[in-house]
Amino acid sequence: GDSVAEKVSSTLRALLGPEIQLREGQARAGNLKAWTFFARGEKSRKDAEPVAGSDSARAAGLLAQADSLLEQAVQADPQWIDPIVLRGEVAIQNARLDKDKVEKDKWYQAGTQHAEEALKLDPVNARALALRGTLRYAQWRLNLGTDAEVRKALLTSAAKDLQDAVNTDGTLAAAYATLSSVDYDLKDVPSGLQHARSAYLADRFLGNADLILSRLFWANHDLEQF
Repeated sequence: GDSVAEKVSSTLRALLGPEIQLREGQARAGNLKAWTFFARGEKSRKDAEPVAGSDSARAAGLLAQADSLLEQAVQADPQWIDPIVLRGEVAIQNARLDKDKVEKDKWYQAGTQHAEEALKLDPVNARALALRGTLRYAQWRLNLGTDAEVRKALLTSAAKDLQDAVNTDGTLAAAYATLSSVDYDLKDVPSGLQHARSAYLADRFLGNADLILSRLFWANHDLEQF
C-alpha cells in the first residue's frame, strides 16, 4: 500500500542522493580532470564517515587523502567552487575527530579560509555562505574566546550567512537545519521550528532526516504544540 511505497521511495532517495548530487557537480565542473579528482575526493570523504567513531586514525587518513584530491581538483579548475567548498566540509569532519578545542579551532579556521576563497569567486554563492555560517556557528559553540561582543558577532554573522544561503538556494537542507539550531541559541524558538520544517521539506535525499526530526520534535515541545 501507500506505506510500502513511501518506504521504497525513502530508501531510494537515501541511496541515489549522493550519486545525483555528484552528477550535478559534474555539470558545474569546467573539465573532466577536475571532476575526476573531485569525485575521488568526495568518495574518500564519504568513506571516512562510517569509521570516524571506531577508527579515528583511518578516518583522518581518508580525510587527508580527500583534501589532497580536492586540492588537485582546484588546481585543475581554479574557477570551480565545488571542490573549494568541499575542502571546507572536510575541515569540519577533521574538527569532529579532534578532541582538543584548540586543534578544533584550527580546523574551523582552515575551513573558513576555504569558504572565503570560494566567496571571492562568487560573493553570493549559497553553498559557500552556508559553509562559512556553519563554521562561524561551530566556533561560537567551541567557546574559546572570552570577549562577549566577539562571541555575539560570531553568532549573528553565522545566522546572516545561513539565512542568505537558504534565501539564495532553498534546497540546502543542512543549512536550514543549522540555522534552526542557531535560532535556538538566539532564543528564537518559532524561527527554529520554521527553519526545521523548511529543512525537512528541502531534504530531498534524507541525508539529515534524523537531525531535522529531532529539531522538529523539540521545537514543538518547547512551544507546547503537543
